[in-house]
Amino acid sequence: MNLEHYIVFFQRENKDPLQISLPSDFNKVIAVDGGLNDVLALGLKADLFVGDCDSVNHDLHSMENVTIYAQEKDFLDGEGALEYLKTKQFDKLTFVSFFQGRWDMSFTHFLSLIHYKEFANKLEILCQNSKMFYFTESFRLSGIPGQKFSIIPLDKITQLSIDGAKYNLQEQDISLGRGFCLSNHFENETIFVQWSDQGPLLLELFDFE
Repeated sequence: MNLEHYIVFFQRENKDPLQISLPSDFNKVIAVDGGLNDVLALGLKADLFVGDCDSVNHDLHSMENVTIYAQEKDFLDGEGALEYLKTKQFDKLTFVSFFQGRWDMSFTHFLSLIHYKEFANKLEILCQNSKMFYFTESFRLSGIPGQKFSIIPLDKITQLSIDGAKYNLQEQDISLGRGFCLSNHFENETIFVQWSDQGPLLLELFDFE
């Protein structure tokens, strides 16, 4: 069975035209409130809209699947999209503008990933000059020798090892909020990252300069 590849456009603070390279294989589009502006500007059609409509510049009446929230609420619009995705089966997720530009919302979205471990190993987050991957299991990742990457734990990670990088590592415990695994580089075309538990972490892969 071929499962879906959902791409989710979150609302962002910057109103300039979105300049980012999108994957070519997505087949479902979710717009989170003002993210609909980017969806339509790119010539796409949203399969689902969620939000409180405080940042939307378009008429929603022609859309089939619309969930509108009250503006006075105790959760972010993006959380509604994440809860919807928990009910779906998919091969891949792509988030656009997940870190929205406001520190409070960006930080909340970052921390929210710990509650959505079912997205791990399928999620990529597209940023302006990088992309991030969410993992809870060992992985191989391709890159270009000299390309920079950082590993960001979302919880304590036990016995982390890295092979194929400028700064390889052997069974090192790393903790949330420490900068131990930032600004590493590919030494080979592939790195192998493994650890003993299934603690969640993000890997940020920076555009090669």
